[in-house]
Amino acid sequence: MADNAGSTDEHRALNYSTVRYPAIYTNTAEAFARNASLSAVTVHTSPLSTTRKVVDVIFSYTNRATDVTEKFSVRVDVTEEFPFLVTKMARPCGSLSGSPGRRRAPSRSATRSASSSRALATNPAAPSPEASSRCAPSAEA
Repeated sequence: MADNAGSTDEHRALNYSTVRYPAIYTNTAEAFARNASLSAVTVHTSPLSTTRKVVDVIFSYTNRATDVTEKFSVRVDVTEEFPFLVTKMARPCGSLSGSPGRRRAPSRSATRSASSSRALATNPAAPSPEASSRCAPSAEA
């Protein structure tokens, strides 16, 4: 992002979020305390963008000891002259943690045998596979 003159929607969203949204700095300081550093910032059009131009700004933090990457995103509306925040910083749904380009192996719940599935059907208190894959927003200061 060295050539950021603010002339594109992506640059405007990045400029807005870094100047007007202090949670980014809080999250970066918390990541540093967990031995992680800011490793990438990417900006792309949001899949939820319809009549308004909304972009996702994604911040990737990589643990210096394990190389595990955590991603957090913020949505910014850049339709008009003055951008504004659409969603607060959260983990993007569908993002994978791990080294860039590497996919996680299927979870144990996704590879259960038929007998295990029948046992779950008789135990309504057992957690569903979907429950573990839901996205949760990060805590903000």
